[in-house]
Amino acid sequence: MPLTLNTKIQTEYQQTLADFIAQKGISSTGDGVDSTLNFLKNFIKEKLNSKPEIIETTLNPIIYSLIEGQSNTTVLFYGHYDVMSADDTTLWQSEPFTLTTKDNRFYGRGCGDNKGQLMAQLLGIAAYYQEHGTLPFNILLFIEGQEEQGSRDLATVVKRYKDSLLKDVDFALVIDGSINASGQNVVRLGNRGILAFELSVSVADSDLHSGNFGNIAPNAGIKLLGYLNRLYDFESQKTKLADFYNDVTLPSPQEISWIKQLPLPAGITETPLAYYQKLMFQPTFNLNGLHSGHTATGIKTIIPKNAFARFDCRLVFKQDIAKIKASLAKLFAPELDSGDLQLKYLVEVPPSKTSSKSPYIAKLTQAVIDATGTCLIEPIMPGTVPNYVWTDILGVDTFTLPLANFDQNNHAANENITQTAFFNGIKIVYQLLENQTFA
Repeated sequence: MPLTLNTKIQTEYQQTLADFIAQKGISSTGDGVDSTLNFLKNFIKEKLNSKPEIIETTLNPIIYSLIEGQSNTTVLFYGHYDVMSADDTTLWQSEPFTLTTKDNRFYGRGCGDNKGQLMAQLLGIAAYYQEHGTLPFNILLFIEGQEEQGSRDLATVVKRYKDSLLKDVDFALVIDGSINASGQNVVRLGNRGILAFELSVSVADSDLHSGNFGNIAPNAGIKLLGYLNRLYDFESQKTKLADFYNDVTLPSPQEISWIKQLPLPAGITETPLAYYQKLMFQPTFNLNGLHSGHTATGIKTIIPKNAFARFDCRLVFKQDIAKIKASLAKLFAPELDSGDLQLKYLVEVPPSKTSSKSPYIAKLTQAVIDATGTCLIEPIMPGTVPNYVWTDILGVDTFTLPLANFDQNNHAANENITQTAFFNGIKIVYQLLENQTFA
């Protein structure tokens, strides 16, 4: 049976969320991380009858806790407790770390990303445990503390513990992100990866006067544009990197069927298939920053001493970061060897994908439907999260189940989670256990 939350229980759960938000847990500064850890450890001990352990990292620790159930199946529930800083508090309509209710939304830093979603999953598990005294399968809580810093130690930790603490994991459930813009909950089977890099040119120790040195001194900006011309075809709007598109695969018939059922954002005139294929199954080659010389108001007759361009490539399943890096190195080998051009890599996250034939998809979506009445399936999330650590390093099927509203304002002022999304999240996690989804 679906979970029923009366007014008293909702008020109790709201207070728990308020206490959690108040602990801060700012990722970049560490402000409130210790109190956030203590809050979670106490919750897990008292509500889930489990003993949490701490895994140290180079930044904020990971909380690990195994809650034994009735079957041998072990499902890893991933979430993160760290939040972004509140930044300019004058942009907030209320105190960032004091939970505020307005227009059926809970406001506060972390409400959407990811404390609200993390607390929803913990409360859903606790509600089931309180009612039944046990769980239908093992749950391994893996709660990260540096997601807002790029999960920089996550892969290292998973590699270190894959044959010990994590060796019995059968599936991973990542609870983070946003539900569909239509307001419907969604299950995601994968995400695009990312490779970001910078090309830079330096030709002198200082900018030079164009009258005194024109035709004599090299121009860093013009040299860089020449390199960009070798890298990108402006007519086809595709990169010239060898083999960049060779590993790109088309969606399967099942994935096409799911895509066709997805709602389109307002103002989009393409079909769902055309629109979502571009976002989910095609890579991007994007110039996101370009600088050289004088860029302020007015003219300044100089020959710029340096120039740089930054790129990000959203990569689809089967594209190999190592191959792309090798192509870049080959394309610019003479210039890189001579020092005329510098190449620096900024971000590297492989794409991730779970097979559309996984037998647990139907059970997972059914639980969401039983709890909320509807569920969409997105084969690929267009953005990038480090789910490859579960699919590629740990070697298990991985599903992303976001519980926050699309307009949550995460990383911005007035971050929020709707009351509907928060309480539905609790019901969904409870229903996963009620339906014995992974047992």
